[in-house]
Parts: sequence; structure tokens; C-alpha cells
Amino acid sequence: MKTRTSYLTLCLMVLSSLLFCSQAFAQIKLYSMNGCGRCAMAKEYLTEKKVKYEEINTSLNDVNNGKMWAALSSKNISGSVTMPVIDNNGDVAYSIEDLSGYLEKLASGKPTKIEVKPTKTKINFKWSAQKGLPMNAILAPNTTKNYVIRTNYEGAMHPGAYNATTKKATIGWGGREVVVTDFEFLTGKRTDFEWVTDDSQSNTKFLSSIISTGIENENKLIPCVALAEDGKWYLGKTWVGYDQCNVPYKGTEALLPNYKILVEKQR
Repeated sequence: MKTRTSYLTLCLMVLSSLLFCSQAFAQIKLYSMNGCGRCAMAKEYLTEKKVKYEEINTSLNDVNNGKMWAALSSKNISGSVTMPVIDNNGDVAYSIEDLSGYLEKLASGKPTKIEVKPTKTKINFKWSAQKGLPMNAILAPNTTKNYVIRTNYEGAMHPGAYNATTKKATIGWGGREVVVTDFEFLTGKRTDFEWVTDDSQSNTKFLSSIISTGIENENKLIPCVALAEDGKWYLGKTWVGYDQCNVPYKGTEALLPNYKILVEKQR
């Protein structure tokens, strides 16, 4: 009897260990990066809901960054992504527009697979990471050789400006002008684009045709040009739901109300 009891106890211990392991090695992997507000929000929400997950900070080393891109590549995903990237048992979600809704499903155990549909557009354009100024780079109006770029900075793909004279690329961020070295040019047929004034005070009038660089705080980022107090136009960024254009301006980030946004040319 004693031997049988010991055997049953051992079996229960093994089963408990297996259960513990299955819970400890969470199948939810959250790829984050330093300074990413969306990543912090996702971690806080999952922790509050007691959802087990493994955080992999891609800012720590190349190994972690490689793990994220391996997960993305396994699903034939390439190019720029907006953080966080979340791998839920093989369902890889990236550039998640409705992050709050996605996290709610994740916490409730509902299916989280996101069907990524190609962006419907009437024009052909792409973001080019080539060195040197492309022949078909998109020039901002009323500016002196300033071209539209985007760069992955602090967890989001920010629009910015490349000055062909100084050969420097800058964005406005955190109240200052930031020089970036890793960026992509917006390229395409220049007659396919136009810069328009959106009088909705929320950048929603041309929602179906805006050229977006990515998502930040669940809102689309949009290139814009704005008139500064020195009488010159500067290239910067705005968001859907926002009513100013943030531009890199003489070492600072200026918030300007008189601006135009980049959209597909209205036919």
C-alpha cells in the first residue's frame, strides 16, 4: 500500500510539474523596445489581467532583435513594423492599429489572428532605404530641397525631412530636433501626390487617401508641411485626430497650426 501511495504521489508531482512548465513557458511573446509607449501599455494591460507572457526587449541586443525578425519572417512579413510585435502561439501580430481591442481579445482567450489586407491605393509608391537621394523621391512643397522620409524612432515610424543641401535627415520628437541616420525615402510618381489643407481639425477629411508612415498611440502618422514664424515652410508630422504639425525647427520641435498633409492626388 505504501508503495502504491508513493507511486501516486510521484505521478501527481510529475503532472503538477508539467502543468507548471506549460504555464511558465508562456506561449505569448511580446517583442518590445525601449521608449515604446505602446509596448509599455501592452505590458501593463497584460500584467493587470494576469496574462502570462514573455517579454523580449529588442533594444537589449541583436539576439532579441533577430528573434523578432525570425518570427516575422516565418509569416512572410518584412519591411518596417510598428511596435509591439506579439506572437500568440504562432499568430504574429504587428503594426496593430486597434491595440486595445487586440489586447482585450488576448486576455479573454479569443482568437487574435489578424488578417493583414493590402492597403487599397490608386497609386504606386514605396519607401526606399537606398543610400543617396532617389530620383523619384517626393519633394515637400514650398521648401528648399526637403524630401519626405520616415524613420523608426522610439517605437514608431515617424515622418521627417531629408535636406538635400545639408544631407541630413531630421524629425521632431520630445520637443527637440532629432538627427537620424537610418531612414527611408518616400518614392513614386510625384504627380500622384498632393498636399492639402484639412479643415476638419482632426485630419479626417481625407482619411481614405492619406499617406501614412505608421501608427503611434493607435493613431496614424502623416507627413505634413507647416508655415513657421520665420515665414518658411517646414516638413514634419501630424496624426489622425490631431490639429497641428510638429516640425523640426532650429533645434527644437515646433507645433504649428497652419499646415498641409500629404494625400493621394484626388482624381
